[in-house]
Amino acid sequence: MNVCTDCGHENSDDARFCESCQGYLWAERDAAEKKQRVLAGQAVADATDEEQPAAVPPDQEFEPPPPERPDFHEPEPGELICDQCGSGNRAIANFCRRCGSALVGARLATRPSWWRRLVSRWRRTYAAGERRRKPRAGGRTTIQKVRRGVFHVSRALGILALLGIVSIGAWRGDVRGRVGDAYGSAKKTLFPRYDPVVPTRVRATSRLRGHRGAAAFDKNLSTFWAEGAPGDGRREKLIARFDRVVHLARVGFILGDQTKPQNFVKRPVPHRIRLAYFDRHGHRLGAKVLYLAHRPEFQRFSVDVKNVTKVVMTIQSVFHSRVGHAAAITEVEFFEKT
Repeated sequence: MNVCTDCGHENSDDARFCESCQGYLWAERDAAEKKQRVLAGQAVADATDEEQPAAVPPDQEFEPPPPERPDFHEPEPGELICDQCGSGNRAIANFCRRCGSALVGARLATRPSWWRRLVSRWRRTYAAGERRRKPRAGGRTTIQKVRRGVFHVSRALGILALLGIVSIGAWRGDVRGRVGDAYGSAKKTLFPRYDPVVPTRVRATSRLRGHRGAAAFDKNLSTFWAEGAPGDGRREKLIARFDRVVHLARVGFILGDQTKPQNFVKRPVPHRIRLAYFDRHGHRLGAKVLYLAHRPEFQRFSVDVKNVTKVVMTIQSVFHSRVGHAAAITEVEFFEKT
């Protein structure tokens, strides 16, 4: 511990300037020895050369030259950093212990971030005149290989992460749309929901008076469509149109005359119906033949056709009746998958 003789402040052992008053710090015996060596040298010079100036009297005040600067002190967290030499000093210091500069406005040293500490461990400090040498024939050591590998992998991962963030930011709208479409498709496949869809226009190729084609889509079991062409109703059509594109998934039928239970057997009912699907441009998307049972209950069939705007239902065969001659359909229901 170096104690300043001017102000009495206690300084560290390696300090050359007082942290409190900026005074020089060296031991009195060192100063006396330096003074004797200077006086002895001056006396020899007077003896050999009379023209030299007289020696300095012993009682004259003597001030030795300033000492050499101590080694650089790496600033630690919480210490003041000298603006002139960059050496670290205690937080209570007013002057740098290495160069004596004032520490007014000096910044505090902070703990570096984890990645800077990691990189500093990998770096080696070379002394003046020292240069890097190529590795020997044996190559790098294992720890050097590991460090180099970790560095390259970390850099590659960082670049990939940056590119990924940029790509996601640039195409986030498209990604969100694709993710939404994929989620909707998966949800529709795993947990489908079937909602009824009603045609906006209905037309029949023939009908009995009071039993038009729209009666098959009015949700009323007391009304029905009955074809009015001669014969048993074969090749008669019921045409339904939608005002939008529909993903048709199911279709159901209620056959015959449902006004009274006994009326079901008094009229012919369709047995085989052919469904043809068309898009908004009139192109046929496909067709399917349905075989219906001779019973008054609701009968449902699965179909899977997209982009449908028109459905043509053609009667191909019927269950005959001895009383009536007009095939009847009480209700037709369409369902779309959502």
